[in-house]
Amino acid sequence: FHRLKPEFSKAAAEWYHGRIYTKAELKFSDIEDGNQERKLPEIIIDAIAKYNCKFIVIDNLMTAMSDNLSADKYREQSVFIKGLTLLAQKYKVFILLIAHPRKNSGAMTSNDDIAGSSDIGNLASLVMEYTRPPKEEDEQEFEHEKRRVLRVTKNRLTGDLDNKGFELYYDANSKRISEFPDGTPDQFYLPINLKTSNDGFEEVDDMDEIPF
Repeated sequence: FHRLKPEFSKAAAEWYHGRIYTKAELKFSDIEDGNQERKLPEIIIDAIAKYNCKFIVIDNLMTAMSDNLSADKYREQSVFIKGLTLLAQKYKVFILLIAHPRKNSGAMTSNDDIAGSSDIGNLASLVMEYTRPPKEEDEQEFEHEKRRVLRVTKNRLTGDLDNKGFELYYDANSKRISEFPDGTPDQFYLPINLKTSNDGFEEVDDMDEIPF
Protein backbone atom coordinates (compact mmCIF):
# COMPACT_ATOMS: atom_id res chain seq x y z
CA PHE A 1 0.00 0.00 0.00
CA HIS A 2 3.03 2.29 0.01
CA ARG A 3 2.10 3.78 -3.38
CA LEU A 4 -1.32 4.92 -2.18
CA LYS A 5 -2.00 8.27 -0.55
CA PRO A 6 -1.11 8.09 3.17
CA GLU A 7 -4.71 8.28 4.37
CA PHE A 8 -5.70 5.50 1.96
CA SER A 9 -2.66 3.40 2.88
CA LYS A 10 -3.56 3.35 6.59
CA ALA A 11 -7.23 2.65 5.97
CA ALA A 12 -6.39 -0.10 3.47
CA ALA A 13 -4.00 -1.79 5.89
CA GLU A 14 -6.63 -1.68 8.65
CA TRP A 15 -9.32 -3.08 6.35
CA TYR A 16 -7.13 -5.95 5.10
CA HIS A 17 -5.96 -6.89 8.61
CA GLY A 18 -7.53 -10.22 9.50
CA ARG A 19 -8.84 -10.69 5.96
CA ILE A 20 -5.65 -11.41 3.99
CA TYR A 21 -2.65 -13.43 5.20
CA THR A 22 0.75 -13.36 3.51
CA LYS A 23 3.10 -16.29 3.02
CA ALA A 24 5.28 -14.96 5.87
CA GLU A 25 2.34 -15.01 8.30
CA LEU A 26 1.58 -18.57 7.21
CA LYS A 27 5.25 -19.57 7.73
CA PHE A 28 5.74 -20.37 4.04
CA SER A 29 9.07 -18.54 4.18
CA ASP A 30 10.32 -21.12 6.71
CA ILE A 31 10.17 -23.95 4.17
CA GLU A 32 13.57 -25.32 3.23
CA ASP A 33 14.53 -25.37 -0.43
CA GLY A 34 13.50 -28.59 -2.15
CA ASN A 35 10.49 -29.30 0.08
CA GLN A 36 7.92 -26.72 -0.99
CA GLU A 37 5.42 -28.95 -2.77
CA ARG A 38 5.25 -31.33 0.21
CA LYS A 39 4.84 -28.66 2.88
CA LEU A 40 2.52 -26.28 1.02
CA PRO A 41 -0.63 -28.48 1.34
CA GLU A 42 0.00 -28.68 5.09
CA ILE A 43 0.23 -24.89 5.28
CA ILE A 44 -3.01 -24.51 3.30
CA ILE A 45 -4.82 -26.89 5.68
CA ASP A 46 -3.37 -24.96 8.62
CA ALA A 47 -4.58 -21.65 7.15
CA ILE A 48 -8.07 -23.06 6.65
CA ALA A 49 -8.22 -24.42 10.21
CA LYS A 50 -6.67 -21.44 12.02
CA TYR A 51 -7.88 -18.49 9.95
CA ASN A 52 -10.92 -19.91 8.12
CA CYS A 53 -9.32 -19.02 4.79
CA LYS A 54 -11.61 -19.71 1.84
CA PHE A 55 -9.59 -18.20 -1.02
CA ILE A 56 -6.01 -19.39 -1.46
CA VAL A 57 -3.64 -17.74 -3.96
CA ILE A 58 -0.44 -19.54 -5.04
CA ASP A 59 1.83 -17.25 -7.04
CA ASN A 60 3.15 -19.10 -8.92
CA LEU A 61 3.46 -22.78 -9.87
CA MET A 62 7.22 -22.70 -10.52
CA THR A 63 8.10 -21.00 -7.22
CA ALA A 64 5.75 -23.32 -5.31
CA MET A 65 7.70 -26.38 -6.43
CA SER A 66 11.27 -27.36 -5.69
CA ASP A 67 13.90 -27.22 -8.40
CA ASN A 68 14.78 -30.91 -8.42
CA LEU A 69 16.43 -31.77 -11.73
CA SER A 70 16.59 -35.47 -10.87
CA ALA A 71 12.82 -35.79 -10.63
CA ASP A 72 10.29 -36.10 -13.44
CA LYS A 73 9.16 -32.47 -13.52
CA TYR A 74 5.86 -33.05 -15.30
CA ARG A 75 4.95 -35.99 -13.10
CA GLU A 76 5.73 -33.96 -9.97
CA GLN A 77 3.55 -31.14 -11.28
CA SER A 78 0.68 -33.57 -11.95
CA VAL A 79 0.90 -34.93 -8.40
CA PHE A 80 1.02 -31.40 -6.99
CA ILE A 81 -1.99 -30.20 -9.02
CA LYS A 82 -4.01 -33.29 -8.12
CA GLY A 83 -3.26 -32.66 -4.44
CA LEU A 84 -4.50 -29.07 -4.71
CA THR A 85 -7.66 -30.26 -6.48
CA LEU A 86 -8.41 -32.74 -3.69
CA LEU A 87 -7.78 -30.06 -1.05
CA ALA A 88 -10.20 -27.65 -2.74
CA GLN A 89 -12.89 -30.32 -2.95
CA LYS A 90 -12.42 -31.64 0.57
CA TYR A 91 -12.38 -28.28 2.36
CA LYS A 92 -14.69 -26.43 -0.09
CA VAL A 93 -12.21 -23.64 -0.75
CA PHE A 94 -11.13 -21.81 -3.91
CA ILE A 95 -7.46 -22.31 -4.76
CA LEU A 96 -6.13 -19.90 -7.39
CA LEU A 97 -2.89 -21.19 -8.90
CA ILE A 98 -1.00 -18.81 -11.17
CA ALA A 99 0.83 -20.48 -14.07
CA HIS A 100 2.60 -18.97 -17.06
CA PRO A 101 2.30 -19.74 -20.79
CA ARG A 102 5.00 -21.55 -22.68
CA LYS A 103 7.73 -19.09 -23.65
CA ASN A 104 7.39 -19.78 -27.37
CA SER A 105 3.58 -19.79 -27.46
CA GLY A 106 2.94 -16.03 -27.29
CA ALA A 107 -0.76 -15.45 -26.65
CA MET A 108 -2.60 -18.55 -25.46
CA THR A 109 -4.73 -20.23 -28.12
CA SER A 110 -5.72 -23.14 -25.87
CA ASN A 111 -5.14 -24.44 -22.36
CA ASP A 112 -2.38 -26.64 -23.80
CA ASP A 113 -0.27 -23.46 -24.04
CA ILE A 114 0.16 -23.44 -20.25
CA ALA A 115 3.80 -24.19 -19.43
CA GLY A 116 4.30 -27.53 -17.73
CA SER A 117 2.21 -30.65 -17.32
CA SER A 118 -1.05 -30.94 -19.27
CA ASP A 119 -2.74 -31.79 -15.97
CA ILE A 120 -2.50 -28.12 -14.96
CA GLY A 121 -5.37 -27.31 -17.31
CA ASN A 122 -6.97 -30.76 -17.29
CA LEU A 123 -7.53 -30.98 -13.54
CA ALA A 124 -8.55 -27.35 -12.97
CA SER A 125 -12.26 -26.60 -12.71
CA LEU A 126 -11.78 -23.06 -14.01
CA VAL A 127 -9.05 -21.67 -16.26
CA MET A 128 -8.67 -17.94 -16.88
CA GLU A 129 -6.13 -16.15 -19.04
CA TYR A 130 -4.94 -12.68 -18.01
CA THR A 131 -2.86 -10.92 -20.63
CA ARG A 132 -2.13 -7.71 -22.49
CA PRO A 133 -4.12 -7.60 -25.75
CA PRO A 134 -2.53 -6.82 -29.14
CA LYS A 135 -1.95 -3.15 -29.83
CA GLU A 136 -4.77 -1.59 -31.83
CA GLU A 137 -4.20 0.49 -34.92
CA ASP A 138 -3.35 4.14 -34.11
CA GLU A 139 -3.33 3.29 -30.38
CA GLN A 140 -0.83 5.26 -28.34
CA GLU A 141 1.81 3.28 -26.46
CA PHE A 142 0.80 4.69 -23.06
CA GLU A 143 -2.79 3.60 -23.69
CA HIS A 144 -1.72 0.09 -24.68
CA GLU A 145 0.42 -0.21 -21.55
CA LYS A 146 -2.73 0.08 -19.42
CA ARG A 147 -5.02 -2.30 -21.28
CA ARG A 148 -5.51 -5.90 -20.12
CA VAL A 149 -7.97 -8.67 -20.92
CA LEU A 150 -9.32 -11.53 -18.79
CA ARG A 151 -10.66 -14.59 -20.66
CA VAL A 152 -12.45 -17.66 -19.32
CA THR A 153 -11.08 -20.60 -21.32
CA LYS A 154 -12.45 -23.47 -19.22
CA ASN A 155 -15.42 -23.54 -16.89
CA ARG A 156 -16.68 -26.72 -15.26
CA LEU A 157 -18.83 -24.71 -12.85
CA THR A 158 -21.37 -23.43 -15.39
CA GLY A 159 -19.92 -24.36 -18.77
CA ASP A 160 -19.93 -20.73 -19.91
CA LEU A 161 -16.80 -19.51 -21.71
CA ASP A 162 -15.75 -16.02 -22.76
CA ASN A 163 -13.07 -16.13 -25.43
CA LYS A 164 -13.50 -12.45 -26.22
CA GLY A 165 -12.77 -11.60 -22.60
CA PHE A 166 -13.39 -8.80 -20.15
CA GLU A 167 -11.48 -5.59 -20.82
CA LEU A 168 -9.59 -4.32 -17.78
CA TYR A 169 -7.01 -1.64 -17.03
CA TYR A 170 -3.81 -1.70 -15.02
CA ASP A 171 -2.92 1.34 -12.94
CA ALA A 172 0.84 1.53 -12.39
CA ASN A 173 0.60 3.98 -9.47
CA SER A 174 -1.65 1.86 -7.26
CA LYS A 175 -0.73 -1.53 -8.79
CA ARG A 176 -4.43 -2.27 -9.09
CA ILE A 177 -6.41 -3.85 -11.90
CA SER A 178 -9.89 -2.49 -12.46
CA GLU A 179 -12.49 -1.54 -15.06
CA PHE A 180 -11.54 2.14 -14.85
CA PRO A 181 -9.66 3.30 -17.99
CA ASP A 182 -8.38 6.47 -16.32
CA GLY A 183 -6.88 4.67 -13.34
CA THR A 184 -8.31 3.59 -10.03
CA PRO A 185 -10.27 6.45 -8.41
CA ASP A 186 -9.28 7.89 -5.06
CA GLN A 187 -12.42 6.39 -3.49
CA PHE A 188 -11.95 2.61 -3.61
CA TYR A 189 -14.78 0.15 -3.44
CA LEU A 190 -14.61 -3.40 -2.15
CA PRO A 191 -17.30 -5.91 -1.11
CA ILE A 192 -17.57 -5.87 2.68
CA ASN A 193 -21.23 -6.61 3.45
CA LEU A 194 -20.80 -10.32 4.11
CA LYS A 195 -23.53 -12.87 4.64
CA THR A 196 -22.69 -16.45 5.58
CA SER A 197 -24.52 -19.04 3.50
CA ASN A 198 -25.38 -22.60 4.47
CA ASP A 199 -22.40 -24.08 2.62
CA GLY A 200 -19.91 -22.01 4.63
CA PHE A 201 -19.12 -19.50 1.90
CA GLU A 202 -19.89 -15.81 2.20
CA GLU A 203 -22.15 -13.88 -0.14
CA VAL A 204 -21.16 -10.29 -0.87
CA ASP A 205 -23.09 -7.25 -2.01
CA ASP A 206 -21.35 -5.60 -4.95
CA MET A 207 -19.76 -2.16 -4.63
CA ASP A 208 -20.22 -1.63 -0.90
CA GLU A 209 -18.18 1.39 0.09
CA ILE A 210 -15.19 1.25 2.40
CA PRO A 211 -13.47 4.31 3.85
CA PHE A 212 -10.37 4.48 1.60
